[in-house]
Amino acid sequence: MQGKKFISLIICFFLFLFLFNDNLFAQYQQKVPWQQKLVLGGNIGIQWYGDIRIDLSPEIGYKVTDQFIPGIGVSYQYYYWKQFNISTSLYGSKLFARYYIYENVFGHAEFEFLSLESKVFDVQGVHGNDNRFWLKSLFVGGGYRQPIGQSSALIIMLLYNLNDSPDSPYKNPIIRFGIVF
Repeated sequence: MQGKKFISLIICFFLFLFLFNDNLFAQYQQKVPWQQKLVLGGNIGIQWYGDIRIDLSPEIGYKVTDQFIPGIGVSYQYYYWKQFNISTSLYGSKLFARYYIYENVFGHAEFEFLSLESKVFDVQGVHGNDNRFWLKSLFVGGGYRQPIGQSSALIIMLLYNLNDSPDSPYKNPIIRFGIVF
């Protein structure tokens, strides 16, 4: 039950920032249309070394200030382990916040809910007969943005999962590559 309260609090916080950002952040008062404050991006990953892993994770953020970008995203991951002839799909959503500390260097925090297939990821057997279970992950870390055009950039992040567990598909540290527009 505490997890639901925490998520509700996070959602309310982001809604508050989105709705009242002009009053809270006076330095960003210039009249920029809200569409120009949107930041689109995400991660696309493919691993193909006998085993297959595909990651599609689009994100949308809102530039509250030049330094602070909160946002939401969805995640879909496909795994196939050739050795065991097992395949599975993971899917879920996430909330994130990115703060640029110095030019292209940023801190990143993210809360992700992923639905995992029990027969593949429930290594401790705590989810009983459930076909799927939800895994909550809290990532913190930082990254670097490398501009590749006037309105696009490549991003690399080094993250650490604070809720690491044997059921998690992630192993610390986590390295992510992405693109933003």
